[in-house]
Amino acid sequence: GGKFALYAIAQCLLNQGDEVIIPLPYWVSYGEQIKLSDGKPVFVKPSKGLKVTASDLESARTDKTVAMILNSPQNPSGLVYTKEELEEIGNWAVKNDIVIICDDMYGKLVYNGTRFVSLMDLSDDIRKQTILVSGLSKSYAMTGWRVGYAVADAEFI
Repeated sequence: GGKFALYAIAQCLLNQGDEVIIPLPYWVSYGEQIKLSDGKPVFVKPSKGLKVTASDLESARTDKTVAMILNSPQNPSGLVYTKEELEEIGNWAVKNDIVIICDDMYGKLVYNGTRFVSLMDLSDDIRKQTILVSGLSKSYAMTGWRVGYAVADAEFI
């Protein structure tokens, strides 16, 4: 499902030595998928709380950075990025030509008035820089089905 979509994206996007920024905490498979694709995972600790900022990401960016993974709602913490936080990160990615691999697997699982916003809904520039991954397993309680998908601009697909 979504796990294979993430792996396929890494296989298609990365060349040997390319770096992918992964905010902490993270889902355990991200780093290994990057390594299996000859890339280098770069783990970034948020400067405050459990959400990274554009400043945190900028401190980890090098000339070898080609992508970042953003997961909201976040696995394992459950934190959800706000529209403003996502705009800041999305605009940083556009400015620096960084592909955002957006893991929205838990997007339908938000509660207590929390609002889920996808990077794909923010602006055309951010949408064109984003590859969205999601699936049916979590959101529709179809755990045995393992149905996932990736959505992106035609340039990526």
